[in-house]
Amino acid sequence: MAEERIVVRPRGGRPPVGGATKTPISFRIHPGLLESLQRLAEEKQLPYQSFMHDILSEEVSTIVNFERSTEREKIAMMGYQLRQIAQRWQQECPSYTELGEELEEFTSELMERVLGVPKTDSDVESPKEAKAS
Repeated sequence: MAEERIVVRPRGGRPPVGGATKTPISFRIHPGLLESLQRLAEEKQLPYQSFMHDILSEEVSTIVNFERSTEREKIAMMGYQLRQIAQRWQQECPSYTELGEELEEFTSELMERVLGVPKTDSDVESPKEAKAS
């Protein structure tokens, strides 16, 4: 009787990066959204699927951290995001700079009143920086 041998072949495709494996998935996405993701990924010189993974990973992490945060931490996170929006508004919409400045001032006053956070941006750490220190 001939002895049967089981040959285990390595799986095809690229090896996992950093020892972490990823599960291949398939989902439907609006063509305009896909085009935008691909354009943004190209600007950052990243493969668009890796770019999508990074975005999803960051957003899920933000949501999980937010849900686990205290009310005070949530206010700080939202205030920090409002400040970023106000600053981006001033950069991207120069004809409406005054409104961006008003939003940033409102956010600063709110954070100072509720949390005792200083008004100047250079004195305030992002929520990620604050948790790291």
